[in-house]
Amino acid sequence: MSRIDKKSTICVGFVLDISKQKELEARKDEFISTASHELKTPITSLKVLTEFLQQKALKNRQTDSANYLGRMNKQVDKLTELVNTLLDVTQMQAGKLKLKKTMVDLNALIKEVITEVQTITTTHKIVFVARSKIFLNADADRIAQVITNLLTNAIKYSPKDTEILVSAGVKKDDAVISVKDFGQGIDKHYQETIFRQFFRVNENKNATYPGLGMGLFISKQIGAKASGENLG
Repeated sequence: MSRIDKKSTICVGFVLDISKQKELEARKDEFISTASHELKTPITSLKVLTEFLQQKALKNRQTDSANYLGRMNKQVDKLTELVNTLLDVTQMQAGKLKLKKTMVDLNALIKEVITEVQTITTTHKIVFVARSKIFLNADADRIAQVITNLLTNAIKYSPKDTEILVSAGVKKDDAVISVKDFGQGIDKHYQETIFRQFFRVNENKNATYPGLGMGLFISKQIGAKASGENLG
């Protein structure tokens, strides 16, 4: 029987070819991107027609029809949001997310977003405090997207009849926006993982809301993309 010298070292390795897997993932992303683009046109047409029929029903005092069309319009909005989310994700994964930079009055933009979000809730009051005037070279639509996501999350996961506090200020060369609610909070061991794709906290099912679990992931990606922006 042969012996192995104790001083010798045995290394075992293997090579795994993942080129096929990468090819399949690329095809999947391309399919999702193409399908999302193709869906946008009929969804836009459906939105316009639904609103037209709703206005016509209201004009003719057809209350029931107008109510049903109003519900249909909300579902079209949800479908539009889903398609836009899928497009955002595929662009981010492909490194193709582009920012349309303009000089932005951040306080004015925050107030505009708050006004829009406030119209969809009667259970929460959103209070904004601006600590200083802030102008920055950035993509206003993407900033608004992030703020909207944070506000809607705050509304979902905080008790009714409470305030949501929003503040904006400058720390060194960075604009800092804070959204604070008085809800159940997030356990420490989830605070890093909530920004992952599709991640959802499922420990308390009664406090979980439907969705893809992509909002915070997209928000973080936009923040990372815009982190090189300079204050004006």
